[in-house]
Amino acid sequence: LTVDVAGPGPWGFRITGGRDFHTPIMVTKVTERGKAEAADLRPGDIILAINGESAEGMLHAEAQSKIRQSPSPLRLRLNRSRAASPGQTNGEGSVEVLTTRFQGSLRTHTDSQSSLRSSC
Repeated sequence: LTVDVAGPGPWGFRITGGRDFHTPIMVTKVTERGKAEAADLRPGDIILAINGESAEGMLHAEAQSKIRQSPSPLRLRLNRSRAASPGQTNGEGSVEVLTTRFQGSLRTHTDSQSSLRSSC
Protein backbone atom coordinates (compact mmCIF):
# COMPACT_ATOMS: atom_id res chain seq x y z
CA LEU A 1 0.00 0.00 0.00
CA THR A 2 1.36 3.43 -0.93
CA VAL A 3 0.00 6.77 0.27
CA ASP A 4 0.93 10.27 -0.85
CA VAL A 5 0.54 12.92 1.84
CA ALA A 6 0.01 16.40 0.37
CA GLY A 7 2.43 18.96 1.70
CA PRO A 8 4.08 20.97 2.80
CA GLY A 9 4.69 19.67 6.32
CA PRO A 10 3.86 19.38 9.10
CA TRP A 11 2.30 16.13 7.93
CA GLY A 12 0.00 15.39 10.87
CA PHE A 13 1.23 12.10 12.31
CA ARG A 14 3.61 10.60 14.88
CA ILE A 15 5.92 7.64 14.58
CA THR A 16 7.70 5.25 16.89
CA GLY A 17 10.34 2.58 16.36
CA GLY A 18 13.47 2.34 14.27
CA ARG A 19 16.65 0.29 14.23
CA ASP A 20 17.73 1.80 17.55
CA PHE A 21 14.51 0.48 19.16
CA HIS A 22 14.69 -2.91 17.38
CA THR A 23 11.18 -2.36 16.00
CA PRO A 24 9.81 -1.27 12.64
CA ILE A 25 8.89 2.37 12.17
CA MET A 26 5.20 2.61 12.91
CA VAL A 27 2.54 5.32 12.86
CA THR A 28 1.23 5.84 16.40
CA LYS A 29 -1.06 8.84 15.98
CA VAL A 30 -2.77 10.63 13.12
CA THR A 31 -4.10 14.16 13.62
CA GLU A 32 -7.84 14.47 13.06
CA ARG A 33 -8.68 16.33 9.85
CA GLY A 34 -4.96 16.62 9.11
CA LYS A 35 -2.98 15.93 5.95
CA ALA A 36 -2.06 12.37 6.94
CA GLU A 37 -5.68 11.50 7.74
CA ALA A 38 -6.75 12.91 4.36
CA ALA A 39 -4.23 10.55 2.73
CA ASP A 40 -5.69 7.60 4.74
CA LEU A 41 -2.64 7.07 6.95
CA ARG A 42 -3.70 5.14 10.07
CA PRO A 43 -2.32 4.33 13.52
CA GLY A 44 -0.68 0.93 13.32
CA ASP A 45 0.60 1.38 9.76
CA ILE A 46 4.19 0.17 9.47
CA ILE A 47 6.32 2.42 7.26
CA LEU A 48 8.33 0.30 4.83
CA ALA A 49 9.70 3.13 2.67
CA ILE A 50 9.90 6.93 2.75
CA ASN A 51 9.93 8.56 -0.69
CA GLY A 52 11.15 5.31 -2.23
CA GLU A 53 13.94 4.71 0.32
CA SER A 54 13.63 1.60 2.48
CA ALA A 55 12.95 2.42 6.13
CA GLU A 56 13.94 -1.06 7.31
CA GLY A 57 17.38 -0.16 8.69
CA MET A 58 16.70 3.47 9.61
CA LEU A 59 17.28 4.90 13.04
CA HIS A 60 14.25 6.68 14.52
CA ALA A 61 15.85 10.14 14.14
CA GLU A 62 16.83 9.38 10.53
CA ALA A 63 13.26 8.42 9.59
CA GLN A 64 11.89 11.45 11.41
CA SER A 65 14.34 13.72 9.57
CA LYS A 66 13.51 12.24 6.15
CA ILE A 67 9.80 12.74 6.82
CA ARG A 68 10.17 16.29 8.13
CA GLN A 69 12.44 17.36 5.25
CA SER A 70 10.40 15.65 2.55
CA PRO A 71 9.26 17.57 -0.49
CA SER A 72 5.56 17.45 -1.29
CA PRO A 73 4.01 14.98 -1.60
CA LEU A 74 5.44 12.70 1.08
CA ARG A 75 5.21 9.17 -0.35
CA LEU A 76 5.02 6.34 2.18
CA ARG A 77 4.95 2.63 1.38
CA LEU A 78 3.08 0.90 4.17
CA ASN A 79 2.22 -2.46 5.62
CA ARG A 80 -1.26 -2.26 7.11
CA SER A 81 -2.67 -5.03 9.26
CA ARG A 82 -6.39 -5.55 9.67
CA ALA A 83 -6.05 -4.20 13.22
CA ALA A 84 -5.25 -0.79 11.71
CA SER A 85 -8.75 -0.36 10.32
CA PRO A 86 -10.47 2.86 11.43
CA GLY A 87 -12.95 1.39 13.92
CA GLN A 88 -10.28 -0.52 15.81
CA THR A 89 -7.64 2.12 16.55
CA ASN A 90 -8.93 3.73 19.72
CA GLY A 91 -9.50 2.62 23.29
CA GLU A 92 -7.43 0.49 25.64
CA GLY A 93 -6.18 -1.79 22.88
CA SER A 94 -5.18 0.97 20.49
CA VAL A 95 -1.67 1.13 19.10
CA GLU A 96 -1.08 4.48 20.78
CA VAL A 97 -2.18 3.29 24.24
CA LEU A 98 -0.19 0.06 23.97
CA THR A 99 2.89 1.86 22.62
CA THR A 100 2.75 4.39 25.46
CA ARG A 101 2.52 1.59 28.03
CA PHE A 102 5.37 -0.31 26.39
CA GLN A 103 7.60 2.77 26.17
CA GLY A 104 6.87 3.59 29.82
CA SER A 105 7.95 0.09 30.83
CA LEU A 106 10.99 0.26 28.59
CA ARG A 107 11.94 3.69 29.95
CA THR A 108 11.74 2.41 33.54
CA HIS A 109 13.86 -0.60 32.61
CA THR A 110 16.39 1.56 30.73
CA ASP A 111 16.57 4.10 33.57
CA SER A 112 17.34 1.39 36.10
CA GLN A 113 19.96 -0.10 33.76
CA SER A 114 21.63 3.24 33.11
CA SER A 115 21.83 4.00 36.82
CA LEU A 116 23.56 0.65 37.30
CA ARG A 117 26.00 1.45 34.51
CA SER A 118 26.84 4.91 35.82
CA SER A 119 27.88 3.60 39.25
CA CYS A 120 31.64 3.94 39.74
